[in-house]
Amino acid sequence: MFVKNPNKINKDAIFPCKSNKLKKFLVEKKGLQYIARMFDEKDAKYIWCFMRTKELGEALVEWSDNKEKNTFAFK
Repeated sequence: MFVKNPNKINKDAIFPCKSNKLKKFLVEKKGLQYIARMFDEKDAKYIWCFMRTKELGEALVEWSDNKEKNTFAFK
């Protein structure tokens, strides 16, 4: 599902991701799909928006654990 106007969705239901490595982990390793992509002109970075789900939460915990252990999926 791709949303053309993610700013209309409750902000608590969306996880904004500015990290390309985290986005790759979520999409390529965990099979999650982002619902929108926006360009932040202030930071000159893309922001990928994911719906906050149980699967996303588990993937973010795994990402944090891997970061603490210094075992990254992507460098």
